[in-house]
Formats: sequence, structure tokens, C-alpha cells
Amino acid sequence: MSHRFRFVALVFAAPAISHAQVGRAGLPQHFEIDAAHSMMGFSVRFMGLSNVRGAFGTYAGTIMYEPSAPERSSVSVVILTKSLSTNSTSRDQHLRSPDFFDVERYPTIAFRSSVVHQADSGYVVDGDFTLHGVTKHLAIPFVMLNPPVSDAWGNQRMTFQGNLRISRKDYGILGTAFWNSEFDPGRMAVSDDVDIELLVSATVPNVDKWMDPAGDSLIKEINRQGVSATMAQLKAGRTSNPNIDSIGPFAYVVAAEKLAKAGRLTDAAGVYATAVELKPHSAMLLAREATLFARQGDRARALGIFEQLRQLDSTSTIAAEWLRVLQRK
Repeated sequence: MSHRFRFVALVFAAPAISHAQVGRAGLPQHFEIDAAHSMMGFSVRFMGLSNVRGAFGTYAGTIMYEPSAPERSSVSVVILTKSLSTNSTSRDQHLRSPDFFDVERYPTIAFRSSVVHQADSGYVVDGDFTLHGVTKHLAIPFVMLNPPVSDAWGNQRMTFQGNLRISRKDYGILGTAFWNSEFDPGRMAVSDDVDIELLVSATVPNVDKWMDPAGDSLIKEINRQGVSATMAQLKAGRTSNPNIDSIGPFAYVVAAEKLAKAGRLTDAAGVYATAVELKPHSAMLLAREATLFARQGDRARALGIFEQLRQLDSTSTIAAEWLRVLQRK
């Protein structure tokens, strides 16, 4: 499977990834960007007369938030270029072509922060921004619209807003000569400047609200006969409960995260160990198993699994951020 398709799979699995904030003190809070309630948008002047607005629909992002020291927070974001939309099918196809984004050659846009610092009206996050195969240092000013609060479902949620302007030509997004022509002084077919608008909602899901019959059945079996016996039956393909005969990664995550939140970390680790053994190419399971070990303070095992995840999926923002945190400890 290509990195691009692993990325898409992981993005759509993101709502199934919880981040139980349990275990070792001193670690940052792990938030995932909620793409369903966020926006990665852009606007460019057209013929000097109007603006063309667009947005990317598929992306993943991980924020490691330090509430007592925001400047120690960090973020990684990866955007799928093919997911751009400007509300025009023909224009979108042209923008995806080699004339502009060249999405087949450059399937992702990435940002990795280097430092966060306070500014007069909020914060600025500095980092490396990679677009169209070109990486440049970028400073993104932003404001925190709300610090972490509970939403109606008990998820922890925080929201940021940021705006900046970049030059498309700085990143080699040129188009043909026509799109760079000047019809009248100051009136370009397509402006060089591109305004970027970011609205980012990031969450720590409340696992108690997750509804998954197979995951809940798995917990019942563990409660009835213990994690070792239940996992042995799953590996043998013979269980006493038909509801867990053939379960997917999400069911394992639901069971393990609910067990972890209840303080049953050993049982949760047993579930993840079996799940990864049975489904070794699941980026979601590797991410969750490694996160559990990190929260328990088992740095060596967490590092090893996050490295494995990065080898499996080079676009994983979860692996990138956790490796950064663990390597500086």
C-alpha cells in the first residue's frame, strides 16, 4: 500500500483514535485535529476583479499541547493535495494538474512546527512548510479562540484561527504564461499572493461515548474470563462469543481505550498486543499501542513502535509528534 493511501485511511480513521490522558506526568496533552469541524482554506485574486476561494478536505494533524507552557507545544499537519476544492470541477481538475499543484507528483502539503511564541495579539508558530516539493520557513500568526473545554459529548476541544499570505511562485506553483500575464497595470490573471485561512478545532475524544458493539462485547469477555484467555481465543480464531469472532481495528481500540481509562492498563496493553499481532499493518493500532506505552512511561517500547509506525506511514503526524516529545525527554 502506498503512503498516500495509508494517509487517506488514517485520516478517515481519526475519529476512532482516542487519547486517554492517563499515566506518566509531564507529558503534553495529545490533541488530534478534527477535520469535520476545521477548515484549511485559501483565496487568490482572479483577473484583479474577484477572488477564487478554495479549501482542502482531507488532512490530519497532531498537536502536543503544554497548557502551563504553550511555547513548548508543537504541531504537525499533513494535507492531501488531491482533496482541494474550489466549487468548480473543471477548475479543480486544472489546479490538480502539473500546471499548478501537480498532485500526482506532490501528493501532500506538510507543516512541522519548530517553536511557538507569544505575540501582541495571540501566538506565532514557526516551522517548516512544504508545498509542491519546496520547503520554506513559515511563521503563522494565530489566536486561540477557546482553550480546552468539554463539548456536549464530553470531548475536550480547543479551537484556533490563523491567517497568513504566501507567494505561490515561491513554491514553484506557476501555471502557464497566460495565468501569469498582466492585462492592465496591477491586474494579473492570477495573483502571486495567496491568502491562507485556518480554522482548527482539535479534540481529545471522550471514549465513554464511543458506541461499538464488538468492542463492548470484547470488554465483557475480558471481564468474564480475563484478558489472556480472551486474547488466546482470538489468536486461535475460536471464541465463545460470536460477536467478537471477526472484529476490526476500531473494536480493539474501543476496548483498549475504555480499559485504559478505567485504569486497567495491563489489560489494555494485552488487547493492543494481540490486535497488532493480528493486524500488523494497521497504523491506527500501532499509534494507540505506542501512545499507551508512552503514557505508562515505557519510553523505549513507545519509541520502537512509533518508529515502526513511521516506517509504515511516513505521513503519520502522530508518529512525528510523539517521536519529537519522547526524544527530547
